[in-house]
Amino acid sequence: MKTTFKQLLEARRPDLTYTEKKVKGEIDKVIIELKGSESGQATILAKRLHNLNVALKKMDEKRKEYNQKLTSEVEELFDQSTDIVYTRVVKTASFIIQVAKQEKTKEKAEVDYEAIYKELANLVPSNLLPAIDQLFDTYTRKWTPDPKKPSLRVEPIEEANAATGKLMSFLEKIVVSAKGLLKRMKEWGSTYDAELKDIQRQFKKG
Repeated sequence: MKTTFKQLLEARRPDLTYTEKKVKGEIDKVIIELKGSESGQATILAKRLHNLNVALKKMDEKRKEYNQKLTSEVEELFDQSTDIVYTRVVKTASFIIQVAKQEKTKEKAEVDYEAIYKELANLVPSNLLPAIDQLFDTYTRKWTPDPKKPSLRVEPIEEANAATGKLMSFLEKIVVSAKGLLKRMKEWGSTYDAELKDIQRQFKKG
């Protein structure tokens, strides 16, 4: 029976090689390299997802750009000092454009319960402190939240290799530049030595 990609994710298989990568002595990644039809199936899904992610990113960037531009243009049509507290509406031949009213900021409060408890502990007789602790335990709700689904990242191997290639190309340019500089320094040193010897010979003759 053919193994599906879903089954592949559910358990380790004896026909695949699993490479474990450790970080600080603990296993952090488990890597397998698919081949054949399974590789093709996973590649097709990954490519579709990658293309969608790229398209969505570009669309979101454009959406934010147009949103900001249109909002600014609408706001400029109104009095910024008075109309900002109202919903501003602009009608065109095809659209009704609305910019929401500026919300009033509300004062927020944050209670430092730990500090209050410490202050109360100084006011309450020591024999009542265990009872207070018991009340905290009684009215404290504890639970374990559901684990988040693992995130998925898709990166074409070509792009990863291209990034590595750019780094290597940059390093090669540095090496070539360094070699060129060293060569020029050696050539200058040889010329300087020759000129110095010629001056010394002329000095001896004189």
